[in-house]
Amino acid sequence: RRTLLVVDDEAEVREMLAHHFSLRQYRVLTAPDGAEALRLALAEKPGVIVLDVKMRGMDGDVLLERLRSLLPQARLIVVTAYQDARVRERLAQIGFDAYFEKPVPILELQRKVESFFNT
Repeated sequence: RRTLLVVDDEAEVREMLAHHFSLRQYRVLTAPDGAEALRLALAEKPGVIVLDVKMRGMDGDVLLERLRSLLPQARLIVVTAYQDARVRERLAQIGFDAYFEKPVPILELQRKVESFFNT
């Protein structure tokens, strides 16, 4: 099964995305913070990781950098509520595969996730 990891400190966001993708036959793992995300990512090797930028403990840019180096084959989708060109530019320098602003357009996110698993 296609494995997707959702990392967000907002429980409602994690639950909504987990429910949506589970109904579409994805194996969905969730993490409330960067430390748990790294543990799950290394143990489970998800094909796609959806991660929030602003989280308690470890911000998404630090997590993005670690995931990019530890799991270079994973596709990384950044989700943020902050519409800041400097933040997006810094994240782009680290390297992401897709970028969405909150509220997440769920069908667009679904299409992007599906395209990553179908390539």
